[in-house]
Amino acid sequence: MVPCPTVIVADATFFKRMFGVLVFQCNKTKQNIFWRLIDCERIESYLRARRKVESQGFTISAIVTDGRPGIRGVFDDIPVQMCHFHQKRIIIRHLTTKPILPAGIELKTISQMLCHTTEEEFAKRLDLWHQK
Repeated sequence: MVPCPTVIVADATFFKRMFGVLVFQCNKTKQNIFWRLIDCERIESYLRARRKVESQGFTISAIVTDGRPGIRGVFDDIPVQMCHFHQKRIIIRHLTTKPILPAGIELKTISQMLCHTTEEEFAKRLDLWHQK
């Protein structure tokens, strides 16, 4: 893959308690441009990954991550977005997959539109839900 400006999708996945992999993937080509075996998800690992990717000639124009605290500090000079999958998992964790109350049902409907709307429209619907 030829180095170029790219949006990175970054995530760590664990297969056992202390055995995982940190991956940086190019959003456009879906190719992994960096991966390392890790025993723990540390901020330093993301910093090393960023340095390695940039040393290969890539310019990171934005990054999508799982929202782990501290990662924003590694990428404070570029836009950072929390992955929609992780946002939805957080909502489900607090809401359940089958809400019973009308407020919960409405909130679940709003959350399902997360990937299919703009940030402004999503925020507007969420604000209206809060007001109601």
